[in-house]
Amino acid sequence: MEFADSNHLYALGYARADIDDMLEARKMWTGYLRGTNTREQAIAALGKIENKPWYPYMYVPTVAQLKGPDQSTWVTQMDDDPFKAVNKVTIPMLFILASNDPWIP
Repeated sequence: MEFADSNHLYALGYARADIDDMLEARKMWTGYLRGTNTREQAIAALGKIENKPWYPYMYVPTVAQLKGPDQSTWVTQMDDDPFKAVNKVTIPMLFILASNDPWIP
């Protein structure tokens, strides 16, 4: 999501400062969910960006929507490893990734 959201803002023509602010807010939000920083730090970072015109595109909660680690479904999604499922498949697979896909690094 960091890669995809950074690309999205870049493609929309936003400045590096906006991208950095978004990345910091995402880091504080996910850090709160992982227990590596406080809820107050997450609130401060999200509050700094939630009124930006690009905020609705970033897939992060507003301060009012912020849930704790025990309530958020994002906790299980952010560390999901799709290769666990891929490694269980025993038939040939074909992956097609576009070179200009802004969501895939």
